[in-house]
Amino acid sequence: MEEHKEEQKFELTLRMSENGIVCNAQALKDMLPSKLKPYNYIVTAENYDTAKQIELN
Repeated sequence: MEEHKEEQKFELTLRMSENGIVCNAQALKDMLPSKLKPYNYIVTAENYDTAKQIELN
């Protein structure tokens, strides 16, 4: 059975202004910890089965 996972895209924008280059890099960097939170664990032999179940959900 093929499983569809939601794809998320983040876009870095750059533009020139009178003050130099303006970008949204800091905003993207601030968003990453909340998006990566579900993956904040280390898989070991002892927790492999649990980690695999988390991945499938």
